[in-house]
Amino acid sequence: MKNLFVLFFLISNFVFSQNTLELKVVDQNNSPLFRAIVIIEQNNIQIGFGSTNQGGVFSTKLAAGDYNLKINKLGFVSQVKTINIINTTTLTVELFNETNNLETVVIKYRPKIMKVKQDTISYNLKTVIDGTERKVEDVIKKLPGLNVDENGKVSFKGQNIDNVLIDGNEFFGNKHQMATKNIDATMIEGIDLLTNYQGFSKLAMGAKGIALNLKLKEKYKQQIIGDIESSYGINDAARIHNNLYKFSKKGNLAIISDYNSIGKTPITVEDYREMRIPNDAENEQSNTETFELPSFLAPSSFIKFKKNKFLGVNFTSLIGEKSKISFSNLFNSTSMIEESTKTQTNIGQTNSLTLFESNKKSNYTLNSTDFKWEFNKSKNTFISYRLNFTPNRDEANDSINNFTNQIATRGTNQNFILSQVFKANSIISDKINYKFQFNQSLENNQKRSHIDSESALFGLNVEKVNQFLNFKNNNFSVFNELNYKKGENNFITKLLLLHKNSSSTNLVITDGSENDLFRKQNTLQAQFQWQHQWNKKWRTTLGLKNTNTFILYDENKTSYAILEPVVIINYAISQFHKISLSGDFSHDFTSLFQLQNDVLIDDFQNIKTASTVDFSNPIQKKSVNIDYLNINSKNQSILFSKISYSIFDKSVAQNTIYNVGYVNSNFLFSPKTTQFQWLNLYDLRFNTLPFSIKNTIVYLNTQSFSYFNSNQNQTINQNVSVKQQCVTNFKNSIFQFDIGYSLNNMNTSQSFTNFNNTTNSYQIFFTLKGRYKEKVKWDIGWMLNDQNSGYNQNRIHFLNCNGELYLTKKMRIIVNGYNLLDLNNNIFITTTNDPSFFTESINQIMPGYIMSGLNFSF
Repeated sequence: MKNLFVLFFLISNFVFSQNTLELKVVDQNNSPLFRAIVIIEQNNIQIGFGSTNQGGVFSTKLAAGDYNLKINKLGFVSQVKTINIINTTTLTVELFNETNNLETVVIKYRPKIMKVKQDTISYNLKTVIDGTERKVEDVIKKLPGLNVDENGKVSFKGQNIDNVLIDGNEFFGNKHQMATKNIDATMIEGIDLLTNYQGFSKLAMGAKGIALNLKLKEKYKQQIIGDIESSYGINDAARIHNNLYKFSKKGNLAIISDYNSIGKTPITVEDYREMRIPNDAENEQSNTETFELPSFLAPSSFIKFKKNKFLGVNFTSLIGEKSKISFSNLFNSTSMIEESTKTQTNIGQTNSLTLFESNKKSNYTLNSTDFKWEFNKSKNTFISYRLNFTPNRDEANDSINNFTNQIATRGTNQNFILSQVFKANSIISDKINYKFQFNQSLENNQKRSHIDSESALFGLNVEKVNQFLNFKNNNFSVFNELNYKKGENNFITKLLLLHKNSSSTNLVITDGSENDLFRKQNTLQAQFQWQHQWNKKWRTTLGLKNTNTFILYDENKTSYAILEPVVIINYAISQFHKISLSGDFSHDFTSLFQLQNDVLIDDFQNIKTASTVDFSNPIQKKSVNIDYLNINSKNQSILFSKISYSIFDKSVAQNTIYNVGYVNSNFLFSPKTTQFQWLNLYDLRFNTLPFSIKNTIVYLNTQSFSYFNSNQNQTINQNVSVKQQCVTNFKNSIFQFDIGYSLNNMNTSQSFTNFNNTTNSYQIFFTLKGRYKEKVKWDIGWMLNDQNSGYNQNRIHFLNCNGELYLTKKMRIIVNGYNLLDLNNNIFITTTNDPSFFTESINQIMPGYIMSGLNFSF
């Protein structure tokens, strides 16, 4: 151990020498050239520049290594020199007079699409915009490293970015689709990816995030702009959409409204989860109760009918030079019908198939209000406060026919969450940075369900069952962080105080029984980390976490302490060419829902009985992660690869007991669970060809356990997803196209009954886009979607189209078509599996439509 400390001391105090480079630039007559530009690059990244003095000399200091020197002077042919710096170096470069040759012009390279400077990637939109784009998402999809999903969410390195900004101002927070699907492509003149975005904070050591900044053209600023659109077509397809904006240096105002019967929902699954689970970035532990994901967030492909109403308001404004406020409100109301035929396999039984039909009608209402205040108290202190209130209500009626029994279910979910976050960040000196954060959240979730059957339910002598379930959570946390930097060392101390109160009430109205549970948790976590920058490339982080927890559950108490290490190794060739290795050790706790000791009704065929999970045992997790990132502005490519392997020492599993017409299950602890994941993203824009390619590969393998009648069953789930796409960028062409394919392979195997299923699906897509001058924009897309569930196979040919004809600069005719090859209802096959069932669903999907209307901009 003593020798190890000596080694750390010697390495941490090793200093790399700086060497002098003296460069002299002369012409063909050996005369010095004044003001010749010298650019210094290393690993394709510009690290310095300057100009020669009157003696033609440029001098600088550089560390040992390889460099490229670019020497330019108006009227002379540029020179590029590669040098190796070991010690003081003197070099003379001769520039030749430039000779004009107008007879032959050869263009070897297309303009660069991106420029990397420090922590910002700036995209040159002139290299990708061809006039066929309608919304901002059409532009972003062409940019290397960025992806936009069908919901309008923007991702970088496989994860959603934090914010989409308009000229540096927030625009509906991280609800990217409000910008990507509503801002016209013609309004944008530039896009920057900010990899160390810290919001309104002026602190150099503030919290970092990733944001995409959309830079507006000047003519769209300082005035009210927007558009109104109305369309109608066959199969009662209708849409009324309105955008109203005002963008200024001091802030933004945006009002977006939408009504449609074509299945479009502006709210995404990620948005809903964020509204339901308060943001608590500093807390590594969570036991938020589980909640049902509303089916209105499911892809429209799985739904027969869907009508949606939406209103969104976003306002940001500077208050003086130091303060800023942001406000947003989202309201969404959805009505829908889902029809499906399901083939259900009991995983724990051989040759057991159940067939039933479901006809579900539902209504969903959601409202979310968010307010944020940010204040730069001084150049060394930043304060912010955020308040969010989100109530919502869901109602659903489902008619189920299993050909031996007719069942009707009614259910309502009514809940709200109120959360607030206060943050303060202060730089005490040039070496010490202090952070403080207070989080508080209050959640109330009420679920009422009623089941009416022609036959007895759940083995009881009753045909009607009513249940009321109420979960409440009241949580707060206090977080402190002190960061002390000395030389190449950075010492970080973190202290977290966490308090959680959870309670539940389960009332079965049929027999009048009631059960109340209460869980209280207090946690104190102290963490110390040491970061050391060994040289320009190597950095390590070592640390320890000490967590002390007290839990009170239903008058039972327990307390314990856990010590966990922190290990991170980073190797950076340059700012955007690096690899990191991290070891993550953490733990979690069972939720109140997993500790239920009474009978809970899940649905018409599932009930949960008393859990055998021990509340006093934490679930420990060990993970190893390897990340590799290479952003190469020279060959215009971005490669990101991530490998992670996780081991849970135990997990909460489900024990299933099959009965006639229903199953009952309970939670219990199972042996360790393992998970392996690989993500690979590669984007490339060719230098000499008008093509860009995007490649995505995802592999996931999970091995876990479940139980059938207390008999252990090993489950292995493997999922492979591949997507490749080629996008054209022909200059001065009225035609462009996208072509590609995606495939998904999902395999599920169970050891107890040797159950095995492989579900395959693939899509081949081709989109042809065109324009005529500034008058017409159109696109027509074909997609082959093939699904094979292992039971049935289904193939759909989708043909979609969009068109715009400008009557004037502000008035245009719009045409939209969906599934034009089948304007009647069609089917779509999906498969799902849980610990009890593997289910194939043949879903009725929305009919095709074609509609037209007018769009007026102002």
